Amino acid sequence: MDGSLYEKEVAHLKGKTFKNSTEFLQLVAWVFAKRSKSECKTSNQVLNRYIETIKRIDDNLPLKLREEFDKVLFDLMKVRNDDSSYRSFSFCKHSFTNKNFDYQVLEDYLLNPTIDYIGLAKNK
Repeated sequence: MDGSLYEKEVAHLKGKTFKNSTEFLQLVAWVFAKRSKSECKTSNQVLNRYIETIKRIDDNLPLKLREEFDKVLFDLMKVRNDDSSYRSFSFCKHSFTNKNFDYQVLEDYLLNPTIDYIGLAKNK
């Protein structure tokens, strides 16, 4: 009667709520859009919203996916503070030297959220 059985269900629903939120879906769409065009034409206000959304990821997503979004967060803050006339993101660029965002991890999670991320992390 202390509600401890209910806590697990609420935690499960909290993760689903974040994953299905408009803010997270906008972030995911934006991250995928950056694959084809890394140039930043976005205002700092919009970049700040993406930063806030990533900060809310916390325990709502598996660790491997949080690590990938950390790359985006770092790059967002770098670009937001860049005053040059041409701003560009590097998390989405393909390079042998750059540890870029692993889109496959995000795609796998969205298509199959029950995937074994512990095993996936060992293989990467």
